[in-house]
Amino acid sequence: MAAGISSQERNLTSAKLRARMFLRLYGNDFSEAEQDKIITSLPDMQR
Repeated sequence: MAAGISSQERNLTSAKLRARMFLRLYGNDFSEAEQDKIITSLPDMQR
């Protein structure tokens, strides 16, 4: 999954890559506001 995301979006930091993976796996389970809250509350994750 990480390789696929990285190939689509160049120059992602590891924090942004983790956020993209989270959104790919769980994005449909949370509202955008909830996603933002989760991403900003977890260490080493950045939108």
